[in-house]
Amino acid sequence: MGSPERLATVARLGDADARLLGGPAGAERLDSHLSRLGPLTADAGAEDLLALVEQAGITGRGGGHFPLWRKIEAARRRGCPPLVVVNATEGEPASAKDRTLLELRPHLVLDGATVVARAAGASTVLVAVHRGSTAAASVLGAVAERQTGPVPSTAAGTGALAGPAPTFHVVDVPDQYVAGESSALASFLGGGEARPTSKVRPTAESGIDGRPTVVSNAETVAHVALIARFGAPWFRTAGGATGPGSMLLTLAGDVQAPGSVVELLRPTAAADIASWACGPDRNWQAVLVGGYSGTWLDRQQATTTLLQPGRPGAGGVSAGCGIIGVIDEDRCGLGEAARLVRWLSDQRAGQCGACAYGLPLVATQMEALAAGQAGGRRTGRRLASLAENLVGRGLCSLPDGTVAMAESALDAFHDEARLHQRRRCSAASPVGAFPLTRGFTRDHWA
Repeated sequence: MGSPERLATVARLGDADARLLGGPAGAERLDSHLSRLGPLTADAGAEDLLALVEQAGITGRGGGHFPLWRKIEAARRRGCPPLVVVNATEGEPASAKDRTLLELRPHLVLDGATVVARAAGASTVLVAVHRGSTAAASVLGAVAERQTGPVPSTAAGTGALAGPAPTFHVVDVPDQYVAGESSALASFLGGGEARPTSKVRPTAESGIDGRPTVVSNAETVAHVALIARFGAPWFRTAGGATGPGSMLLTLAGDVQAPGSVVELLRPTAAADIASWACGPDRNWQAVLVGGYSGTWLDRQQATTTLLQPGRPGAGGVSAGCGIIGVIDEDRCGLGEAARLVRWLSDQRAGQCGACAYGLPLVATQMEALAAGQAGGRRTGRRLASLAENLVGRGLCSLPDGTVAMAESALDAFHDEARLHQRRRCSAASPVGAFPLTRGFTRDHWA
């Protein structure tokens, strides 16, 4: 990482108390994986495995934090063969946790997917990555290892997991933000376009080709592999009140090691993580929690905001997809937020009015405010009006998330907004703390 001291609640790759990141510093082969963790030998049927996942309380680590056992149960109720999809698409360019798992701990992910498939009654697992992802080769290599080496579920004794392993397929999907949304993913894997669909029924009930489809991100299923080995009570010794278990965080922005992935073991103030990630020589002004459509927190807000898995309680902030972005005090927070809003707007599918017309208007207003154009107070009112008319009216969560991020930026950077209304800016450094997709150049106001 580069930080001079360890933060007790955060584990790095290879640390003794790390869970998902435990083990060697590099990619772990099958023999090392089995030697370190042992095989999957739980003598449990599908019902028992479902109960185990429910007892653990594992919720999705992709951003929605929906209980995994409910997805599995919904798929089982349909009465037809379900599918399991490991979603490792990671729409935000700054996110690296799922890719890190697939590249360094592929067998942990495949083990977890095996358990989920057995609990759901599925015989096929699709591992979805964005087109061009370096993780695809790692997963294909791990699948090949399992076909020629010792089988993780039969290496020691027999049991419910000693039956035929599911068939794994690695599928690449378009490198677009909305392509990773569960209904868009199901649509594409079923031969359609990678666009969100109107959710008459949840994907777990009707997904790929109308079949029940359990979609979970790579981190979620990796946790399941450990739950199957060490049990639900062990899993619940980490995490906090809103959600048990550890969670992975990708550090982004003005930190010492942008793109590095760490594991949060216990609830921790966002300010403590930001200070640790930046190190003693940097003064940070704000934290973006939960990804590009997450929540901005100023230093005071970050001091009183705990990061932990699960859906936030009253007054809390969602950890979302696990990105913790930090910006230095000499960057313009409004400029950074406007840049992200424009990128999110450009990622829209354009299937509904909220996306097709609303998001470009929000982006334009944010850029006007960031550029210090005349009528700053009117711009604020326009943004408030747009927010009121967009929230809850999209086919997917993109409009809601974008608007919420923009509103949190206006709150966290309210002093800067007043300066911009007078056509002034306190920033000394240019915008660009967070990576965006190649070819994005619409920094009109920079």
